[in-house]
Amino acid sequence: MAQVYPNVEKRGVPITSLDQLQGDWKCVMADRHIMQEGVTSDVHLNNVRIKGDSTWYFEYPCKFYRLEVSNMDSVFKTNPTLDHLKFLHDTLVIWSDESEMEGYRFYVRDTFDQKIVNTLLRDTVYLPSLFGKWYLQTQDCMDYSGNPPWRVTYPVYMPPVYKLDKADVVNKNTILLNINGTLRKFKVVRCSIDEGYIELKQDGWYKNLFRIVTYYDWYRTHDECGNDIIYR
Repeated sequence: MAQVYPNVEKRGVPITSLDQLQGDWKCVMADRHIMQEGVTSDVHLNNVRIKGDSTWYFEYPCKFYRLEVSNMDSVFKTNPTLDHLKFLHDTLVIWSDESEMEGYRFYVRDTFDQKIVNTLLRDTVYLPSLFGKWYLQTQDCMDYSGNPPWRVTYPVYMPPVYKLDKADVVNKNTILLNINGTLRKFKVVRCSIDEGYIELKQDGWYKNLFRIVTYYDWYRTHDECGNDIIYR
């Protein structure tokens, strides 16, 4: 069943003060998702913390993206209402014209754990949020191409199933994997709880070419046309 989105233009109430925006906000819905080739997919559905003129963007609780500082206070003084910021009852609605994600985003108030936020701002990744079972990527394909998938290979044996826990954490973004009986360091270069993946880069112990290693929180394969088959 298709998602029905509120009529923001008709029902939205303009925001008139920066004070109305202060606090933590969780993105619960977006009415358009326009992805461009080559754009990383973890820019979607950002959770934000707004304090004064500063906005922190997260995929809370696993990843910190960026900090933006604007002159919103002075903007409100010269322009009493801003068309791209509105309220639908208690829901904050923000229009985004970013090329990779154009459309309305809908936010509800939330309270982020300050200890987790502190870790995210320091390390960019909160590893405990990624604890659990992960499945190695073994196939890849060109999305929507209709072409068959190809096998993903690595220069060393990689565990097909990896259970990440506290004992595997080396530091803020480095973890250990058992490679042929030896614990080896890998850095977490990208991750998303929402999309269910971790991307790892070997941490200097292998001197030849070593592709990025991807683990998913489900077992993923493809059919002969390249379509995803997912086993949760």
